[in-house]
Amino acid sequence: MIGTKEPVDFFGAEVRFLDSQEGGRKGPLWPHAGGSFAGFRPNLRVIGNDVFHGAAFSASPVQINPGDLAIVELIFWCCEGKHPEFDIGNRFELFEGAHKVAEGKFLTKGKKQYAVPGLSKAKS
Repeated sequence: MIGTKEPVDFFGAEVRFLDSQEGGRKGPLWPHAGGSFAGFRPNLRVIGNDVFHGAAFSASPVQINPGDLAIVELIFWCCEGKHPEFDIGNRFELFEGAHKVAEGKFLTKGKKQYAVPGLSKAKS
């Protein structure tokens, strides 16, 4: 499809952001600030595993406050697309650097093509 990336795995997830009293963020998060696709790029670690995966929010609420529960879509750009431990129901943690900011659970898994920002259709 013109103007899209190749299909990629995505994961639907329920994510609860820690509030400041739990050591989470002190202010709100705008995952797609400036209109960027996949603007929030935390590191993800499946609970019980020491491997970190580079993640990005491909869909989410416009604003997420500390303490909020949000339904998001996650995509990954590491590990050659192999995520054997990413099973529906598995729990994970999200980090900004070494700082844990959220906990979540995988709800769904699928493949999707995403529009590549800035690309237009080829001329006929």
